[in-house]
Amino acid sequence: MNRKAAAGDQTISFAWIFMLFFIAIMLVGGVVLFFGSDIDIRGIESAQMSNKVKDCIISGKIDMKNKLELEEIEKKCGIDEKVLTDYFLLSISKEEEQLIKIKDATSCDFKGTEDNPYYPRCRDDSFIFNGESYSIKVGSHQFSRRGLG
Repeated sequence: MNRKAAAGDQTISFAWIFMLFFIAIMLVGGVVLFFGSDIDIRGIESAQMSNKVKDCIISGKIDMKNKLELEEIEKKCGIDEKVLTDYFLLSISKEEEQLIKIKDATSCDFKGTEDNPYYPRCRDDSFIFNGESYSIKVGSHQFSRRGLG
């Protein structure tokens, strides 16, 4: 019996078992990522949209002397009208005068909305610009995986 170079078979079998284990981990990881729970980023989206609208007001791109139109926000701030109307609640007020309202943002004021996963996540921002007080209320009610499964 010739035992020269017999260690080569053992080395290959170790690599084979390692590859099978690696492939199994990748398959399980892919299934968990695809069929896992929804990712709730509504609070982050609300904060980003609020900051974007606030920056647009402070930079002077929007004329805040009279009522705002949705097209003006789209053109001057670079926010898509379809995104605003489909996924967000938006209310901008100046000195208690409402300048624009996209959908009813009163659902942001309900008690218990944090516990209900189907209510929007909202953000209220108030700031003073040119001696006038502004209030921005933004709510996001979209899910990352709505419609799958």
